[in-house]
Amino acid sequence: MTLLDQLTETIDELANLDPAALGSKEDTKALARQLDRLEAVTTRAFGAFDASHDWVPSRCRSAADWLAWQRHMARPTAKRRQRLARALRCMPATESAWIDGEISSQHVAELAKAAGCAPDAFERDEKMLLDDALQLRYSGFYRCVEYWLAHSDPDGTEDEAERLRDRRRFNFLQELRRRVLRRRLLRPDLGHHHLRGAVPPRGRAVRGRLGRGPRAAWR
Repeated sequence: MTLLDQLTETIDELANLDPAALGSKEDTKALARQLDRLEAVTTRAFGAFDASHDWVPSRCRSAADWLAWQRHMARPTAKRRQRLARALRCMPATESAWIDGEISSQHVAELAKAAGCAPDAFERDEKMLLDDALQLRYSGFYRCVEYWLAHSDPDGTEDEAERLRDRRRFNFLQELRRRVLRRRLLRPDLGHHHLRGAVPPRGRAVRGRLGRGPRAAWR
């Protein structure tokens, strides 16, 4: 029997228990920790699968695409796992803490972002940032990473801010278009007269009373 077979049997036993049997504070904390550990093991193993290129014969573009196809998984979720798996290769302390269940995948994602933006500085400061992850609430840890990025990679921080501004601008235009379309659907009498060159209802009524006068009369 392989280790995966033993894991499957153990999960089957846990799944057959009454949920209340695992509902204490201690059990809730222990289950969350072991779930983080299992996610770390799964991600690390997926990194080995990615490097093996065993997915190439399936004609998928990447290991993430293969996983999304095989598990009917959302592609962004599979891509995220692939990114974390590749990032772990350059983050030994982070990998060890995740394997031990000390941090979660959210911490690893933030640390991977920092490592990608300033690899040399991250190699120097990884343990310091990891201490923040272990000691602070996630919100405080997130602010520490952003502060670190602002000092270690100021150009990248400015580029990210510019991308966020562009995204907000794009989202505003999209929302504006949706509102205009919704208004036209709810008020079909408004129509698209400004696009077709047709006279709006109010303009036709005014022109009917005044005759064919200047266009300003019915605008």
